[in-house]
Amino acid sequence: MPFLLRPCKPKTACIDCRADRSRPVTTTPMEDCLARLGVLILRDDELAARFAATIPEFYGPPNAGTAAAVSPDVASRRRHLEWFVCESAGPDGPTIDLLRAQLGEASGLEDEGTYRALRDSHTGVFEVTGVKPGEGFWLRDLGSLGEYPIREASASTQVQTGDVIAGRLFPLGDADHALAHSSIVRRSPTLAKALRADLDEARKVRRGVVRIGGSELEAMFAGAVTGAAEAQDAIAEARKLLHEGGIAPLDIERWLQDLADASFDAKRIVHGADDALAPILDALAFDTSVDLDAARKVLITAWHALSTRGPGTGKSVQPTPPPRAGHEERASTDVETALKHFQAGTREGRPLTLMLDELERDLGLAAEPDEDELAPAPDFPGVVGAMIVEFLWETAQEHGPARAAELRILESLGDSAREVGVFENLTARDLARWAGVYAVDRGVVSTATDAQQLVAALRKFCRWAREVHEIELGDEGEHLLKKLDSELPRIAEANARRTRASEGGELAELLTLEVDGKAEVRYEGSVRTVRLDVSLVPWLKAGDMLRGRPDDEGRFALYSAHPSFRT
Repeated sequence: MPFLLRPCKPKTACIDCRADRSRPVTTTPMEDCLARLGVLILRDDELAARFAATIPEFYGPPNAGTAAAVSPDVASRRRHLEWFVCESAGPDGPTIDLLRAQLGEASGLEDEGTYRALRDSHTGVFEVTGVKPGEGFWLRDLGSLGEYPIREASASTQVQTGDVIAGRLFPLGDADHALAHSSIVRRSPTLAKALRADLDEARKVRRGVVRIGGSELEAMFAGAVTGAAEAQDAIAEARKLLHEGGIAPLDIERWLQDLADASFDAKRIVHGADDALAPILDALAFDTSVDLDAARKVLITAWHALSTRGPGTGKSVQPTPPPRAGHEERASTDVETALKHFQAGTREGRPLTLMLDELERDLGLAAEPDEDELAPAPDFPGVVGAMIVEFLWETAQEHGPARAAELRILESLGDSAREVGVFENLTARDLARWAGVYAVDRGVVSTATDAQQLVAALRKFCRWAREVHEIELGDEGEHLLKKLDSELPRIAEANARRTRASEGGELAELLTLEVDGKAEVRYEGSVRTVRLDVSLVPWLKAGDMLRGRPDDEGRFALYSAHPSFRT
């Protein structure tokens, strides 16, 4: 199952969404390790199946007429991974110990400090009690009243005293902690007051400490599809959403019938890419201003219900009932009344997601998201590798494992482009750097046949990114592919004849080359005349970049050759 990273557009913003996009987000060993684990888990069929099986446990079990479904936003999926690694356990013990033993050094868990920080991490609802911009801030755990200093220079410029943060803390030693970048931030003094009061009550019956796990936080602050569906008929909610989006009644019924006629795969993580839901989402994107993330959640849940009930049975065929009488009056009541309503609902066992939504409405907090909450998607290093895993997985499903195996040459692209934190930011320059430098230096491309295989695989990946994820490299990408077609096999042959493989030497630009190997290169800022091995002459040309070192007699020892992508 592919572990996909998607843009984060929740009602509440995660830490990375609030980050200043003009400055890089500081990564931590824990974030790096989690990104690596996200890719490695999905390369292992057994671990991938185990991870997928935890979806109902994290997001909530299936309910009548619904199926457990993951959130489409990237921060929620990262929180699921954090929970899987740090909290979940199986018959053979904690998952983190299984991953450490099974994946070894590649996992990053061999580093004792990283392993302990992940293993000893904990989640909670925190309030920012002090900020030192550029250095860090302090959090008070509202469930235990413990105070935690947070060493987060970038995030310290984005939070304010009084903010509520729901997320995971990683202990760093010497009392310092790091905050997971997927943590949710809410800025509302009224809501902070309400949560303090509710958790104060909860501590009275829990010996002074309230511990809230990752899955509980997801239900409380993010709200999975299943949580919303517990309180209302999923098909009626879909009909209401489409009607409010301006869709004609006949089209609404036609769409619902299309979904009812299509089988629903509850094991599939991503819906709406190439299935019965896709044309509906396309129409909503082009013809309405409906929030597509919200629409996807509602329609996925409705689709599952439709696949078992059909659009013409049950109460869903009736118009959506009007809002409850007295809601407007209750929304204007004071904080004490709102809290009593919230506490009564939680005592009755009503879903926390629903009760928090009602608490917001009761306190008059249901407002349009601010600009921070609509910030660009957060950076998660490793996203390119995860997308390649998805591409290979889909290829194996559609065309068989043998076809997917032919494309595994792409796997090193994930390592080369690891610093790309948002898939949409992957550029032709990143691809050129991988194909022309990284793949050559690391022996991924060692023959002309390897080069041809790499270009063919890259062309398929670019087409898939365009068709499935609407990532378009345009003319620049097409120019790159044509350049690689003509240049990379030649460069592979040149490297097969290099003096020796080495990571040393300096980079030089080849300016001229004669048939006897005499050449001019721009080396360390000046033009120098050198002599190359004559066997290299047929495979090199002016403009190539050569990494190596000249000796005292002017012979140039070639360690690697790379194509130039200048236009």
